[in-house]
Amino acid sequence: MVTPSKDGCWVFVSLTGGRGGKPGIAVLKRSGGKVDLVRIVPLEAAPTGIRLTHDGKLLVAAATSATVFVDTQKAIAGGSDAVAGQIGGGRGSIYANMTADDKLLFVAEENNATITVIDLDRARRDGYKPEAVIGKIPVGIAPIALTFSPDGKWLYTTSELAAPDWKWPIACKPEGLPVPDSVIRNPEGAVIVIDVARARTDPANAVAARVAAGCSPVRMSISPKGDRIYVTARNNNAVLEFDTSKLVSDSSHAMLGIAPAGTAPVPVMVIDNGKRVIVGNSNRFAGQGAGESLVVLDTAKIRDGLSAVLGTIPAGSFPREMAVSTDGRTLFLTNFGSNSLQVIDIARLPVDPKVPPEIAKNAEAIAHRHDYKPVVVNPKLLARYAGVYKLPDGATSAVFTVIGDQLKAKLASTPGQNAIPISETKFFAMGEEIEFPKTNEGERASQVILRGGQRESVLKRLDDAAAQPYLDAVAAFEKRFKENKPLPGSEAAVKKLLADLQRGKPDEAMFAAGGQQFFQQLQGQFAQMGAVQSISFLGVGPAGPDVYEVKSEKGTWAFRIWLAGDGKVDRAMLTPQQ
Repeated sequence: MVTPSKDGCWVFVSLTGGRGGKPGIAVLKRSGGKVDLVRIVPLEAAPTGIRLTHDGKLLVAAATSATVFVDTQKAIAGGSDAVAGQIGGGRGSIYANMTADDKLLFVAEENNATITVIDLDRARRDGYKPEAVIGKIPVGIAPIALTFSPDGKWLYTTSELAAPDWKWPIACKPEGLPVPDSVIRNPEGAVIVIDVARARTDPANAVAARVAAGCSPVRMSISPKGDRIYVTARNNNAVLEFDTSKLVSDSSHAMLGIAPAGTAPVPVMVIDNGKRVIVGNSNRFAGQGAGESLVVLDTAKIRDGLSAVLGTIPAGSFPREMAVSTDGRTLFLTNFGSNSLQVIDIARLPVDPKVPPEIAKNAEAIAHRHDYKPVVVNPKLLARYAGVYKLPDGATSAVFTVIGDQLKAKLASTPGQNAIPISETKFFAMGEEIEFPKTNEGERASQVILRGGQRESVLKRLDDAAAQPYLDAVAAFEKRFKENKPLPGSEAAVKKLLADLQRGKPDEAMFAAGGQQFFQQLQGQFAQMGAVQSISFLGVGPAGPDVYEVKSEKGTWAFRIWLAGDGKVDRAMLTPQQ
């Protein structure tokens, strides 16, 4: 995220530490029309959303597993003690914002479906101790945005999915999968209104309203008057406009309009005193590092859909966050995929008025977004598809089982997945389109076709005797996964591998064929760990590994290990835990 100082001289950018980098806060100086990197304040946890207090003295970072507090003057001066403190216990802390008086802090916990409320006044006074946490506000799944009304009475947030106990209807396709728009599986997300005064004393009951906000609503921007909020619905490829006066009093009529954007829009920012909105098209599920774009919308025409689109502006890979300078003249955009910061003169926006065809296509999809109903396949028909299928050369196998009214698919060594029905004969799972032939009553499918990209494979059904070992293996794993028990010898193998990494030499005898290829990668990761302090079993992963938590002097790591049938190491990997 990016946040400029009030005087316009400084810009702070959160660095998550991806691609081998280290997490921290970049401090940049604006002077003479230039923006220069001055220094990076290192952090232990990866920061995402950052926000300056209104007095400008403190930068608050939602940093995945903690809320981190940075003294801005020390950060600017290069002091080694710029990090004033932190409050741990976060679960996917992603956004932060505070009241205008800097007394109350809200942190969106993306992985916990809650907003944590912190007495910021007390935290600053007492040294950022956990006792400053007042409580948590229950919201929907994956809350992100945190935007205050101008009078400070309300806090608006987004949740990507409605919570199950809301019992909202199914309306959205699975996000990030190349399935048709008609394959709906999830409920909409929400704009949630929080009573700020209530949150100070009773966070658990501070939600005043929940309003449906399309598929995967993520970011939000508010008009200068506070009468409108604009929300990116990432899975609708759209921007939604809401009348804030109706969010609580008349929520069913609060949404005023919806306009198309590009693929998977994320950041959104109101500019020109509320006359225009800029939206960043992330294309985050298929971008592959390519440059993306921003869409400029006329707020007066959002209710008219496609006619609101004024044009596009080139951007880097995965535009993710935006901020506007205090004087309203400069737009700052972070491009997550290309590790860059764009600085744009709002008075000279390089808008290309030509509307790309994908935006017109998205407008058409928006118009028909309520036309679809869930595809349901009769379990008796699914039973005809259940079985084991293989390529003639035996290189690829696919196992299909039926659990209740759901077809489950497992391809080779990949974890089993629910096969999403597209029709009675077509499904989607494992990144593949799956098609069975039409069958008659009492007849089992003789083959299955798997399509991925330009590739098409025809797998033939095995007879019952040949299929049984595969079915037994799937059943054994499902049992182990349910019971959450490690394989015999996996803990010993982890300890042995860590000891071998310590001395820098692998024991070739402990690896299955090809397993030793992972040792070099493990060495590079092990070098960042420091001395190992403890090892404990976490659970069985859905992809088949036994997962262990390894605590070291430099952090906590997840050690995933796969064992072959003879107990030898087939694969292993280390990942840092935030």
